[in-house]
Amino acid sequence: MVDFDGSIDSEVRSSHSMESLEQDEYLESVVSTSERLGTKMLHQLNEFRQDETLCDAKLRLEGKEFDVHKVVLSSSCPYFRTLFTANMKERKQSVIDLKCPVDLVHRMDDFLTFLYTTKVQLTQENVEALIVAADYFNVTELKELGCRFLQQNVNLSNGIALHGFAGRYHCEPLRELTRDFLVENFTAISQTEDYLLTDPEQLLEIVSSDELVLFAEEELYEGILRWVKHDLTNRVGFFPKLFGKVRLQDVSRTYLAETIANEKLVTDDPICSDLLMRMILECYVTEDATKVIPSRFYDCVFVNGGREPSGATASSYLFVPSQNAWFKIPSMSTVRYSHGVATIGDDVFVLGGYSKNGFTAEVEKFDVKARKWSTSQPLPTPMKGMAVAAVGNSLYVAGGIVENGIRLGILKRYDPATQRWEVKTPLHVSRSGASLVTVGDFLYAIGGKASDNQMLSSMERYSITADTWERMSEMSHKRAYAVAASVGSGNILVVGGINEVGEVDTIDHVVVIRTYLRSCEMYNSTAGVWFPVADLSVPRAFAGITVHGEKVYVFGGEGTGTRYHNSVECYDCTTNKWDVISHMPEPKKFLQCCKLMLPQGLFRSLPSVSATS
Repeated sequence: MVDFDGSIDSEVRSSHSMESLEQDEYLESVVSTSERLGTKMLHQLNEFRQDETLCDAKLRLEGKEFDVHKVVLSSSCPYFRTLFTANMKERKQSVIDLKCPVDLVHRMDDFLTFLYTTKVQLTQENVEALIVAADYFNVTELKELGCRFLQQNVNLSNGIALHGFAGRYHCEPLRELTRDFLVENFTAISQTEDYLLTDPEQLLEIVSSDELVLFAEEELYEGILRWVKHDLTNRVGFFPKLFGKVRLQDVSRTYLAETIANEKLVTDDPICSDLLMRMILECYVTEDATKVIPSRFYDCVFVNGGREPSGATASSYLFVPSQNAWFKIPSMSTVRYSHGVATIGDDVFVLGGYSKNGFTAEVEKFDVKARKWSTSQPLPTPMKGMAVAAVGNSLYVAGGIVENGIRLGILKRYDPATQRWEVKTPLHVSRSGASLVTVGDFLYAIGGKASDNQMLSSMERYSITADTWERMSEMSHKRAYAVAASVGSGNILVVGGINEVGEVDTIDHVVVIRTYLRSCEMYNSTAGVWFPVADLSVPRAFAGITVHGEKVYVFGGEGTGTRYHNSVECYDCTTNKWDVISHMPEPKKFLQCCKLMLPQGLFRSLPSVSATS
């Protein structure tokens, strides 16, 4: 069997060949289709329409007439099928007056071309008019095509308008997509001019979402205030309902007392002022101007870089302990391990380490809001194994090891605002593989490996205001490449690490015996004493650590007989107990972690990944 274009039907060819057919065998029937002929017929009919050939009706719209074939329109459009086949006056008319809720006259040729050929050239200029026409004339296929086109072109400048448009013309997929876009980008949207023209009910729908992506609840309050004050006379009545969507428990006490409490729109309305006073009485009874745990946010852990069995990695993940869930975020541009990580505001800084090209001085910054990486001012010297901490709006880098194997005692401060490095007073003891922990206005450099390769139990404290170091109480164990974090009120928890002892095997040969530690100890900075706490479930060093509230999380590392851990352990400060709570997507060591608090709605757009067992 041969198609119109000369090709042999594939089904016939696959089941029979002329040589295999016996003399008494033949095909009784086969259905063949020529799509090419069908397409040719449709386009020929459209050319007839454009040339006014064999047309039997005219559509008149706003005084302009369009020649058409009734049979074609009846075949492709339910509206015209009813018009031309039912017992209606238009059935016998040669000129039919049309009404449409949109200026379709300039797009009528596009509309008719689709009805004739099933094809249409969609543009930003014609798509909305065609969707309205398709909705009015019940051409579902054209409406779906138009909506899909708009779904691919949603941005900050048109998101509000398209969300309203989708609602008016019942484009549910477009409405859902634009709603998600507005919810995920509310802060940026609220700064646009279109936002000020948002319909009240439309705005209420957006701000009522539990998935609203905010990096501070104050952003919602300020967005609502900006919208209301744009047309205060007509919008003041909407303020109480909108204000009720602000989760005041997520607002800082300082902002609540100094900004919201002094806003007349709040104080002049009995509903709003009652909400404010109840929140002050119920949740803000202490003098500490900090946030309570936000209900719109997840505590999560930023897990970055490290060395996997396949080598150094640039990967980054977010781990949400409350959900035991892992999410993939963009990777760094540079693979690295034995590096440093610290957070300032909404930026995570990744410094130095060892990359595929050896020691690196590169510094990358991850913008949590934009979820994008950028480069920052590099370290003065390529290094790895340094300790990094953030204090206020500054980064501090202590110790480390450089390419020639020399361990450093340096302390350097980095100001992201000026992108300048500043040399500060050096450590008393040069060390790599140490921990650097912030407690108040002090930095504590703990343990590590000294210039003579000896493991250290010593600790030094740096005064940020005085730019001086002083020696403090030593740990009970020598340990390097342990991890440490500030917990509770002025306590420092030190976890695991390694201890190496050199023994003379022969006269000229020293055997290094490495011991991986399970032991953990806590330092009380007020009393100045160390005390033991519960051991890890397994020995580990070169791990990552972070703290959320009373929970300490330790990730990966290396241990006795295990070159790459993939488990995550959690220490509960209230019960003094460690538990394995999860596993990472990939086993790794020399990784770095830091804590983040991110809006729950953000995770809807992040790909989830499975943990390894």
